[in-house]
Amino acid sequence: MKRVSGIRVPRVTGIPAWRAALRIARRDALRAKARSALVVVMIALPVLAVTVADVTYHSAGPTRAQEVTRELGAADAQFSDAGYGPGPVVQMPDASRVGTPRGSADETENDGAAGRPVDVAAVLATLLPKGTRTVTSEDVDGLVRTAHGLRRVTVREMPAADALLRGKVDVRRGLLPDEPHELAATTAFLESSGLHVGSHTRIKGLAREFRITAAVELPGDLNGEYLIARPHAVIEPWRAQAERDKRAAPPHPMPKEYYVAAKGGGVTWQDVRAANEHGVLVRSRAVLRDPPPDAAVPAARTPGVGIGPGSATDTGMGSRRATVALATVAAMAVLEIVLLAGPAFAVGARRARRQLGLIGICGADRGQLRAVVLAGGVVLGTAGAVLGVLLGLGLSVLCRPVFEEWDGQRFGPVTAVPSHLLTIVGLGVLTGVLAALVPALVAGRQSVLQSLAGRRGVRHGSRVLPALGLAAILLGGGLALVGGATGSGWAVVAVGSVVAELGMLACVPVLVGACARFGSRLPLAARFALRDAARNRGRTAPAVAAVTAAVAGTVAVATYTVSLVAEDRFGYEPLLRPGTVALLVDSYANEGGHPEKALPALRRAMEHALPVTGERADVDRVWAGADCYTRAAGDDCGEIELVRPDTHRCPLEGPTGRDLAERLSADEHRRLRRGPECVDAGGFSPIGDAGEKVLVGDARLLRTYVGLRDPAAERALAEGKPVLLNSAYAQDGRVQLKITPTGEPLTTAGTPGTPGTTGPHSAPGTAGPGDRGTGSGRTTGHRGPVAPTRPTPPDPSRKVFLDAYVAPEAYAATPGVRLILPAVLAQRLNLHTAPAGSFYAVRHTPDKAEEERANAVLDRGDAATSLYIERGPQTDADDFFLMVLAVFAGVVTIGAAVVTTGLAKADAEADLTTLSAVGAPPGVRRGFAGFQCAGVAGLGVLLGSVAGVVPAVALRLVDGRDALAAMRRDPLVPAHTPIELPWSTLTVLAVGVPVLAGLLAACSTRSRTALPRRAG
Repeated sequence: MKRVSGIRVPRVTGIPAWRAALRIARRDALRAKARSALVVVMIALPVLAVTVADVTYHSAGPTRAQEVTRELGAADAQFSDAGYGPGPVVQMPDASRVGTPRGSADETENDGAAGRPVDVAAVLATLLPKGTRTVTSEDVDGLVRTAHGLRRVTVREMPAADALLRGKVDVRRGLLPDEPHELAATTAFLESSGLHVGSHTRIKGLAREFRITAAVELPGDLNGEYLIARPHAVIEPWRAQAERDKRAAPPHPMPKEYYVAAKGGGVTWQDVRAANEHGVLVRSRAVLRDPPPDAAVPAARTPGVGIGPGSATDTGMGSRRATVALATVAAMAVLEIVLLAGPAFAVGARRARRQLGLIGICGADRGQLRAVVLAGGVVLGTAGAVLGVLLGLGLSVLCRPVFEEWDGQRFGPVTAVPSHLLTIVGLGVLTGVLAALVPALVAGRQSVLQSLAGRRGVRHGSRVLPALGLAAILLGGGLALVGGATGSGWAVVAVGSVVAELGMLACVPVLVGACARFGSRLPLAARFALRDAARNRGRTAPAVAAVTAAVAGTVAVATYTVSLVAEDRFGYEPLLRPGTVALLVDSYANEGGHPEKALPALRRAMEHALPVTGERADVDRVWAGADCYTRAAGDDCGEIELVRPDTHRCPLEGPTGRDLAERLSADEHRRLRRGPECVDAGGFSPIGDAGEKVLVGDARLLRTYVGLRDPAAERALAEGKPVLLNSAYAQDGRVQLKITPTGEPLTTAGTPGTPGTTGPHSAPGTAGPGDRGTGSGRTTGHRGPVAPTRPTPPDPSRKVFLDAYVAPEAYAATPGVRLILPAVLAQRLNLHTAPAGSFYAVRHTPDKAEEERANAVLDRGDAATSLYIERGPQTDADDFFLMVLAVFAGVVTIGAAVVTTGLAKADAEADLTTLSAVGAPPGVRRGFAGFQCAGVAGLGVLLGSVAGVVPAVALRLVDGRDALAAMRRDPLVPAHTPIELPWSTLTVLAVGVPVLAGLLAACSTRSRTALPRRAG
């Protein structure tokens, strides 16, 4: 029993007390609908984001059955050439990895037959019973006419309407092709090409015109641009046309795939093994459904076969990266929900002071008062959590097509894990209660008299709390960074990030007070807003904390994502120098023709078709002996090799590479890998048919393509000296060429100084020891048989040392070229040259329409040419799941800022009424509300930006540790894991969020309000 004013009141405890508290909380929520709605939205926003992320994560990607259907259609198996010639291979049951039995996916064993194709049809005839039904699919790349010009597209010959391929192609509009002159096109191709169902188009190399009869999509490749034709409708007529017209480029189809409807029990693992003995790769529905044990899989015991999940080269870094990122963001999301709901309950508790006082005067003790406030957390937390989950489910379904477009494939069925949804609801309710905990404790400590009088009381700020906050920042930040650097695990990173953010929030009251001191020179409304925020820190601090939590999550995801983009950009190897395009001759297609006659007109046409700026750089390709780009030469063709001195070999290669990698840091490895010695260690990529490392050009090539503007380099070319772009090939200012004119009979060298000879003075520099010293010369450029004066030696190669201009190290990695020869020097070396094309500098990267128009211009020319455009690294929005998190983190950030500042304005209504009572103009009232909300949002964005960087940096340290371990296993693998800040995101948050919050608050504030009449 409890005595109140001399009256003994029975104490109510247990379930009846909580039932009463819940009824009071429910009625209070219905009475203050606007405030309750704000609280529910505050809790529902992060719950909605978590629900969408969870449902999307479990729904993304097809089911196993859908994957098999997308690969096989309704067939029992797919047979294809494994790419290792007609010899034995080993494969995994899912065909994800394949190689030779000796354990290498790269070496050409199989008795030297790796280059020969496998007759899959003959293998099927011997392995499968007669009457087995088979259909084929074959791809070939070709130039297709679009609404803008010509575009290179993959044309797939397959009977798409056949029941055996049902499920590989989904028809969106129209009918699948049934005649040889009909095509189906993917929706991605139609959208980008300007064509539609019913349009007519042509494929270069064919005289026939095709009509598009259907818009289709490939469920596993929504962004793929394909044309689907009937079998034998494209490749065979194209090949026949090329046989009739030697100047036309023949088709180069991909290996054919065979889809089989097997009789009996389908294609078993024994059938797969039998096909492997003939070099055939098999994907079997029966094997995928019931894979054999590892003991029956030779590939499982063969080291180094292929590259795929679980192979020796798979570090698992991607899965660990996703796990760490997801765990850290989830930990911060829990904290975010608590902080978002906290200010709402604080405002609600203060507005319900009189009601709590009346409950207290009726006999409620402090515990029961606290129960009333906590019950509000239960009621509104449950409403917000349930609403957030329901809206999240609906939004997941509505946004599903958008997510599928981002991911590039159709998802499986919508998968909502009930246990996960119940956990999310429980988490929302729990965080609602936790958010109401502090206001409940404050309400329980207030006296009944203060509550009835409406006085808040004055409490001085704690001096201990900021010190504890600073200590938590240092401890949590250090813990997260050390955990990331030492690989202690995602739990350490997540805990450290949360502790650092809590420390940041503990410092908020002090920072709010410090901001008020700088408001003396601001306008009246802004000065009042800052001072009011400092006086009411108990109201301002939770609002700032809420925005801080939301912004921290956004910045963490954005920083991590931008850093991944920077990592991909660092590892990207461009085909051309950025800001340039290349028009190159197709040497194979022009065999027997005269492209040099048509090339000048095409070069001039490109200057009008593309956004060209500056001068054009014409280049020639150069070769010795028989031309490798002719059908007659075959494998017996000449070679010009740029020899690297042994003293300039890359130290990461060879047996000592791993020992050196063990001692290198990531930055040291990056500098060494980008240095002249190692820039070509991973291989060299030529540009089309332009040649291997060596081009013939003049000073315009230096200025337009290389970007080297040095009078000394231009003077060297004018004097007949080569320009070496990679100094690793130089020795004492000289460069060595190894010239092997295989396929053309070699004569002895001529008299020194005689034109057209290969003597010691035939080029600037001195002939090497492999050069032929004396004898008669040979005719420059002659490609027919020449009567030799002596038998050809076993090694026909010769070495030439040339004085060269050596460019600075910045030009060592210039794409497609390492040495520029002047034309006069190539002639002195008795080398053959032919026009290779031109390079252009462009104002901007040509878009698809400009590229297609340029291709259409090239198609009208009399020479087979190709246009090469450098578009830079195509980052896949990088990681689909990270992109979804970033989008919803941004939504929560804006929502948190708007809702929390709206709550702060609602709590300051008494101050706004006082301003109106003393005669403040309407602009001051609006300005006060706007500046107060903008200040809350601005300070929250500033603190959240700092807090969000900590987990992102820690996660990047985890990535760096994994990359360093991979580099030490393979020294040529990049270990650079840059950390970059998302400046565009930070700018939008720092400017957009405060301005938006301020404008919304100012616009939603009435300029005039009716003054309340006091009782009595």
